[in-house]
Amino acid sequence: MTSILIAGEGPTDCGKIDYETGEFLEGPVEIYIRKILGEKKDVQFFLVDLKDKEKRPKLQRRGKNLRGHRMKAMLLMTMAMERKYRYAAYYSDTDRAQGSDARKATICKARYAELKQDIMDGFSDGCLKNKEANKFRGIAIVPVKMIESWLMGDSAAFSRAFSADAEQSEHSLLCPQQPELDWGAHNDVNSDHPKCRLTRILHVYGQEPNQMTFCQIARNADIETLRRTCPISFADFYEQVKKIV
Repeated sequence: MTSILIAGEGPTDCGKIDYETGEFLEGPVEIYIRKILGEKKDVQFFLVDLKDKEKRPKLQRRGKNLRGHRMKAMLLMTMAMERKYRYAAYYSDTDRAQGSDARKATICKARYAELKQDIMDGFSDGCLKNKEANKFRGIAIVPVKMIESWLMGDSAAFSRAFSADAEQSEHSLLCPQQPELDWGAHNDVNSDHPKCRLTRILHVYGQEPNQMTFCQIARNADIETLRRTCPISFADFYEQVKKIV
């Protein structure tokens, strides 16, 4: 069995722990990973909250000067090695600090490369001075712009997940052609912000944005379609996951 220690931003991307039962309720990211690897690959995920300072490792001297994603990725890799989980998977949206250039592919690619490198450097920092470091691998999960962008990457997934009776013409108008380049005002329900646009699409099907509906969309998505419509981030995510052995 392949064990993956994963850290996300919230339940709608990497799932959550049901604190009544202790069960891990997977999010769309875990579903995408399982679909990419195929049913024959036995994978188990372990969720960690890097904001919980009581449960994460103390920063050693080499890590005290690190900040942001690099520091968190280092902590995640350190935890993965301590617990003998072969893979550390770090999730982060890329939507912050993009501003008015968020619709330009060149800016999005540069932001993606910068953030991914920050995370991978953190993984490398976590492996320093560990004799068995070559046994561990890191996966940078960095949707452009956010998980909602990936969820809109396959427009046919909605009818497969919910109902074929929805108004297809309205649905088609709402689906973006390039989900990674979509952007708009977060507080304008009619804008092209990924959260706003996805909410409008879901309303066509009588659904609301939450962990359950996001997982339904992910289960019904076609991976090859997502690689084509989200070439900056999902295509690279796919290549990273395919290296899991």
